[in-house]
Amino acid sequence: MKISMEQIQTLVEKKKYKQASDLAKTLDWHKVKDWPSLSAAITAHEKVGELEEARDMATIAFEAEGLF
Repeated sequence: MKISMEQIQTLVEKKKYKQASDLAKTLDWHKVKDWPSLSAAITAHEKVGELEEARDMATIAFEAEGLF
């Protein structure tokens, strides 16, 4: 799972948002407590217009125990 999160961050840095968004959809984000990875996934979803996905990811980030 770590490899995929790093890949998402790399894709967002390269502005390959569609690929990052597609990869983000394959992961179970409820287990992730890493803010940079969640942020990258949220950004990718926003950039490709998948606002509901971005909102859901933001909710997961907000509710993650110990993240905020």
